Amino acid sequence: MVPMPSPDSMSPPTRFSTSEQHVRARKAATHHVFVGGLHRSGTSLVTRMLSSAEGATGLVGTGFMEDEGHYLHEVVPSVKEFGGPGRFAFDDRAHLTDPVDGSAAQIRTELLRAWQPYWGDPEARVHVEKSPQNLLQSRLLQAAFPDASFIMVVRHPAAVALATRKWTGVGPPGTRRFMPKRSLHSLLD
Repeated sequence: MVPMPSPDSMSPPTRFSTSEQHVRARKAATHHVFVGGLHRSGTSLVTRMLSSAEGATGLVGTGFMEDEGHYLHEVVPSVKEFGGPGRFAFDDRAHLTDPVDGSAAQIRTELLRAWQPYWGDPEARVHVEKSPQNLLQSRLLQAAFPDASFIMVVRHPAAVALATRKWTGVGPPGTRRFMPKRSLHSLLD
């Protein structure tokens, strides 16, 4: 049996291993959580629940509906430029996947600068941002925030279409032609 050194004879480590440094850095760093999903799918509820957790915060006091982060910057276009609720996902231009070479760091810097004044608790370890288009831009955000988490909220498409039509008066293209209100309701029964 190999004798173990006594705690008194052990000197404190002078430097951390790479994995220990990484763990310590991650514990101290802010973790970003991006919530995405179609309008009227439940993203606001999920974001409120996550943001209210101990050590977490979301955007507050932005002056925009549901304090969505996409209203606060011009880094990527807003869903309004792609047809608005119920339609933006049908526009190929809304599908932002990978940043052009070298732009991920710039995108991150610009987004953080735009959101900084609106974090409810800037010292919180977890920052939750919710925008419907995160659904289509998660790869772009992942390049800018490689350690981030992504939550995509999915709700039955008929329920989303009905709720969107009730809210905006407009549903996804083809909703009226292919899914009359009567048949949409029957899908939910």
